[in-house]
Parts: sequence; C-alpha cells; structure tokens
Amino acid sequence: MEKIGFISDIHACDDSLLAVLKDIATHGIERIFCLGDIIGYGPDPLSCVDKIREVSFVAVLGNHDAMALNRDIPLDGIPDEISLPLLHAREELGPDQIAWLRELPMTARGPGFEICHGSLDKHSRFSHLQGQREVERHFNSQREPLSFFGHTHVPSIFHRTPRGKIRFAKGIGRLALTEPGSYAVGVGSVGFPRDDDQRSCWVEFDPASLTVEFHRLEVDRQQRDERLAVLLSSGSKAEG
Repeated sequence: MEKIGFISDIHACDDSLLAVLKDIATHGIERIFCLGDIIGYGPDPLSCVDKIREVSFVAVLGNHDAMALNRDIPLDGIPDEISLPLLHAREELGPDQIAWLRELPMTARGPGFEICHGSLDKHSRFSHLQGQREVERHFNSQREPLSFFGHTHVPSIFHRTPRGKIRFAKGIGRLALTEPGSYAVGVGSVGFPRDDDQRSCWVEFDPASLTVEFHRLEVDRQQRDERLAVLLSSGSKAEG
C-alpha cells in the first residue's frame, strides 16, 4: 500500500513549503493531502497556492483561505498580523487561484481515513481540537477509524478507546495506531508551528503498518521574516 503525506497550515510561507516538499520527495510518498490554510500570516500566497495546486492529491479549505476569498468579511479591528496578509492575498491571487480555492471542499476522504482543517463536527465553524468537548464532538462525527486535521499548528494524536475514553499524545517520532478504537491525528504546521519546536512539520502515514511519523525540518526564515516585516509595517488596510 502506498504511503501518504499530510501537510497543513502553510500560511503563505514559500520557503517552508519548498523545504517540506523536498523532504517528502525523499520518503517515497505517493500522494499528498493538504489540510488547509494555504494562505494567511505569511508573504507568499500566490506561489504557495500554485505549488499546492501542483502537488496535492486532495486539499481542503482552511479558515484563512475562506477569509481571503470572502471580501464581504470586514477585516477592520482584526490584528495587523492577521488582516494585512489576508489583504495581501486578496490583491495577489488571480482568477485561476481564486477559482481553485473556491472549489475546495471542507472535508474529504481517503482510503480508511477522513480529513478536515479544524473539526469534522460543524466543520464550517473551524473549531480547534484542543478541548475535551471539541475532541468528543469531532470523534462523534468521524465515520472512519482514522482522521487527520490541522488548524491547531500542534502535532498531536487523540485516541478514543472502545469505552469512549480519550487519550492524548504529542506528535513526536513514529507512532503506531493499532490499538482498538478511533484516532485523530493533528499534523502540525508547515509555516507557523505553535508547539515548543519551531521547525516545520509534516506527517507520513503508512497504511500497511498503520503508523504515522512526524517529520520536523529546520528552515532558514530570515528572508521571509524580513519580507513579512515590510508587509506588516505598511499598515495599509486599503483593499485594491
């Protein structure tokens, strides 16, 4: 059975995306699933959307993607680090990229698993899988024994036992998903990790052995950070 790669929360960071894709290519991955938030926060929305269109087998919509697409959503009052990159994306993305993003589903399925950006429960709300209630709701909506999600930027694994007890493990190294029950795997973030490890993250899934492996990569972010600083210092919220 073919191995699958999962990426999420690229957030317009072209340098991190290219590094992750280069690493994925060395692991015999046949298909790549993208779990949303291709844009937002970072300075490279156009190149990241084009690259994901090229390499992904399946992609789903993230909340930052949705906010950039919907020009009726006001961005006044939102912190500059969120609003300015979204305005930049609205200006930079062309008709082809916008049309492709609009066609992205909220959820999708692969062989024996489901994917989403935030939660399988009321997925249009983009809930974070961080609290007991949200995780339970996610599992209650999960129809396959396994799911993969993004949005939290934290590599993680939730396991619901047949008795309904939910266990949590940090997403570190290679882990087997072989105990009875259901699993939900948080694949971390390519662009802006939020755990205690600032390296980019992607997940390798081997259906034959039912294992996931969390890969972390150091990326030189100096040039990206400099360009992002220029973008944020512009302070302009005028939409073109």
